Amino acid sequence: MGILERLLETDMEKLQEREKKVFEVKRLTKILGEPFFLELHPLAQEQINHIAEISKTVDNMQNNTVLEGALLEGKRLNYDKLLQRFKVVSAEELIKKLFLPGEIYEVYKQINKMSGYDEDTVQEVKN
Repeated sequence: MGILERLLETDMEKLQEREKKVFEVKRLTKILGEPFFLELHPLAQEQINHIAEISKTVDNMQNNTVLEGALLEGKRLNYDKLLQRFKVVSAEELIKKLFLPGEIYEVYKQINKMSGYDEDTVQEVKN
């Protein structure tokens, strides 16, 4: 059976399944005294397009990617109680207060990798 036939026979839901990963922010784990985990999800093309439209800088794009692809205990980082507790009006302000720049960048990289933006996602076959 060829790859085209296999593709045509494969369940569409299986093809569209998205992996999720848990990412620990070790600095916050140490501060809080218990594991600080973010659940990361890959982004769909529509989300990537939206982020590209609304982002004005590289930092803004990284922050928006984290906001779209990360959950904290099942809640998005624009969760009202978090914003109120940290006395910020936007989720972007929250992540700047909560995370170090390198932590934001690492989460951003993981989400991008899960979304297919990785060097070894597609590999050239040499004859």
